[in-house]
Amino acid sequence: MSVLLNFAIGFIAALVGVIPPGLLNMSAAKISMKQGRKIALLFSAGVCLTVCVQTYVALLFARYLDKHPEIIDMLQKVALGIFLCITIYFFFIAKDTRREIPKEVNHSKTNRFFYGILLAALNLLPLPYWVYISVTFSAFGWFSFEQPGLWAAVIA
Repeated sequence: MSVLLNFAIGFIAALVGVIPPGLLNMSAAKISMKQGRKIALLFSAGVCLTVCVQTYVALLFARYLDKHPEIIDMLQKVALGIFLCITIYFFFIAKDTRREIPKEVNHSKTNRFFYGILLAALNLLPLPYWVYISVTFSAFGWFSFEQPGLWAAVIA
């Protein structure tokens, strides 16, 4: 039963995480419009592979955090400092550097799978998202960090 619950939580969390338009969604749409559906599906397959690996790593990290709650307090303080620094930088220091859009460049159509892997690997937002989702549902007793359930959430 916990495997099915992990699968359902993983599926719903993945659906909620994919609905908002983001870098990967917009890139897939742009590739689909300019280069065709097959190449966009190849790009999306690369993204999916990387996101699955990121999800598994995040769930392993969440399992560690679930067993060591004292680390969460330290991480919250560090995260607050980081976000304050980023806020100050973007509001007061960063300058608007608009550049002209370069003319159309020919891209290799065979490397879109690896482009999807690279772009998804640069997007680290799934890591804290999955840590938060899994630790929260684990606190309610709905999510299990045992091995079959962990893989069910990753596959979902």
